[in-house]
Amino acid sequence: MRNNGDQAAGLRAMQMRQGARIIAVNGCAGAGRTSVVVNLAAALSQHGERVLVVDENLGRTLNGLLGVNARYDLLHFLQHEKTLAQVVVAGSGGIAVLPAARGLRVMARAQANVREQQRMSASLLALLDNYDTLLVDSATEVGAVGAAQQLGGKGKCEKCLVMSTGAEAIRATYTLIKRLHEQDGRNDFQVIINKAHDQAAASAAFDNLRVTARRYLGVFLELAGVIPQDGKLARATSRAKPVVEAYPGSFSALAFRRIAISLGQSKSSQREDEMAQLFSLWGQQPVGYTLAVKRIIGEALCIPTPVR
Repeated sequence: MRNNGDQAAGLRAMQMRQGARIIAVNGCAGAGRTSVVVNLAAALSQHGERVLVVDENLGRTLNGLLGVNARYDLLHFLQHEKTLAQVVVAGSGGIAVLPAARGLRVMARAQANVREQQRMSASLLALLDNYDTLLVDSATEVGAVGAAQQLGGKGKCEKCLVMSTGAEAIRATYTLIKRLHEQDGRNDFQVIINKAHDQAAASAAFDNLRVTARRYLGVFLELAGVIPQDGKLARATSRAKPVVEAYPGSFSALAFRRIAISLGQSKSSQREDEMAQLFSLWGQQPVGYTLAVKRIIGEALCIPTPVR
């Protein structure tokens, strides 16, 4: 089994060869997109990656979860008051945050000129030299001026959608996929099922969406992973901490770590098998589970058993 040091070194070497990875995370209201972004960022950071999160959404949810109190934001950069590097603020766990909500909305309303967009794009690219992964908490209303769109084809940009189970969630996510597909011609997305009560419901929701998107839009979907409904995740959120830090041995934390280290690397069938195993163990332990089970899962995912 590879130890965490070997794994971190491998991840860093891969990023040095390929350049910074860009993951734009979208999701409909109530799907838990920001929670997923925060916990993916924390999980990636724990595995040795340097992570920059671009926050495109109004409100302080992401800032609060990462312990960030931003004095400046993207608007100060657009007004030539600060450089982009000066706007970035350090969050908990070594994660950096770029507050972009106000600035992007100003750009969208004003239909920013080509020169200003080029300035932002060039600055983002320069900033990426300092990071392994750029995670974007995307806002669809900012459209073509969003961070992922600004970077265009410069670097590998993965589009990830967060959805919950249920008919309404499937319809809303399909509408979002159609909008994103029409916006930039994207025809492949990765999907994270969040707040899943069981593996059967998660698989049914994904299969329904996958078939419909392929048939009517020509869009291919791949399952990135499943986050089980977990009281520890809600408890961590109330403590303003990522669950991977507050409750590192919880099922949701293990699922976030699995997704973080496998995004863009393994196939849906393999991920479904791994998540089915996770849900099987979860179902056998309605209240809690033993350190032995934690150790088995942790070793399979290269995660140290938490010390109590």
